Amino acid sequence: ARLDLFWKFPWMISALKDVGFVAWELGIESIDKKSGEAVGKGLGEDRIYEALCNILELTKSEVFLQANWILGLPNDTPESLEHLIDFLKKPEINKVIGRNSPTSLKIMDSNISNFTKHNYKLSTNSTLPYYNWVSPTGLTVEQANEYTEYIIKYFDDQNYLKPAFHPFNIVAYLDEFNANGISMVDINTKLYSPSEKERLLVKHRIGIFEQKQRYLENLIGNTDTKVHAIALKKYLKFKKQEFSLIN
Repeated sequence: ARLDLFWKFPWMISALKDVGFVAWELGIESIDKKSGEAVGKGLGEDRIYEALCNILELTKSEVFLQANWILGLPNDTPESLEHLIDFLKKPEINKVIGRNSPTSLKIMDSNISNFTKHNYKLSTNSTLPYYNWVSPTGLTVEQANEYTEYIIKYFDDQNYLKPAFHPFNIVAYLDEFNANGISMVDINTKLYSPSEKERLLVKHRIGIFEQKQRYLENLIGNTDTKVHAIALKKYLKFKKQEFSLIN
């Protein structure tokens, strides 16, 4: 889903919830307007905040929301990434976003023209299709990887420790940091080839779905969470089938 459409047409939020949507994945990418515009987004921090607060108000935390971020876009600096982290730590934002999924910018032959025009300094890697890069602001790929790892660890740890977190979101976080012996930090920060990364993601996600489905067998027995548990179980079964086909 696109957050800019939710901002422009807030009625869509309630409409999608009412017809049975239980999870949304939003490619927000950046709260910095110029950085976002480099990848076809650019809603800007104020409108992003407004749209996320609308989602919180209209869904009452009954829809699981994953927010995707790209670290290392043209206007990013260490200071702007620190500001992103502060933004994500705001109580209202931390409440509405069930999972933050950041990744450092990957530049390869297929998208290189999108970034050479922004004056990235590139150097080749002898074994992988990804380029090492320094952004026009001087941010390095190594720095972007460090911030990516911090965000993953910080927010996963925070939500594991929330016993009162909405049951739907508790299940969404269950053992997501590591599954089938694979860490999301490794997947998002190490320079795997595209085919190897896809294989690891499929294995990781199938492991997550299997763990959550086992957990849901007990959760469904609780009448307070029964409706959400059944809905999520159906969703996870569908997604597991989807990734099994990819594999």
